Amino acid sequence: MASATQIVTGKVRFSFLHCWEPYTAIDNADPRYSVVLLIPKSDKTTIQRLQAAAKAAREAWSEKNGKAVAPESEAVIPGLGTLHDGDGQRPNGDDFGPECKGCWVLSASSKAAPKVVDEFKNEILDRGGIKSGDYGKVILNAFAYRKGGNSGVSFGLNAIQLLEEGEALGSSVDVDDFDDEDF
Repeated sequence: MASATQIVTGKVRFSFLHCWEPYTAIDNADPRYSVVLLIPKSDKTTIQRLQAAAKAAREAWSEKNGKAVAPESEAVIPGLGTLHDGDGQRPNGDDFGPECKGCWVLSASSKAAPKVVDEFKNEILDRGGIKSGDYGKVILNAFAYRKGGNSGVSFGLNAIQLLEEGEALGSSVDVDDFDDEDF
């Protein structure tokens, strides 16, 4: 049985999917397996599950450490400071991409490789079998933290289930463009 901090999302879209090799975009940071989830704003059930798991993680951390994790006053949705509005701007001030419109955006990561399965729960071994832009469900685990003057709740990535292929996200190049260059 799952703990109060673990949830299964509804159908989400995967972006910046790094489920085969750990990745980091920050110098000197530990690489992690990660995914950015695009959660449709219409999926109220997943948001409620995220809130409940975040609340349970805060309570467990407070019980264990004898002090509370600071509240997230700037959260778009109470208790979910790690959730961003895809119709707005990224924390750095840049606009989210068009694929984020109408969605909540949530990052999840893990030091350990997540289990990756298909719609029938068969393990996907082909690295090309799942990509950014595909749709599926994710098992997450909420955890509270207090480190370096920061505190809050984040979500660990446990498992990914592919439900449906989607249009690949990211830029692509047409190799026929090589024919257009005159040297």
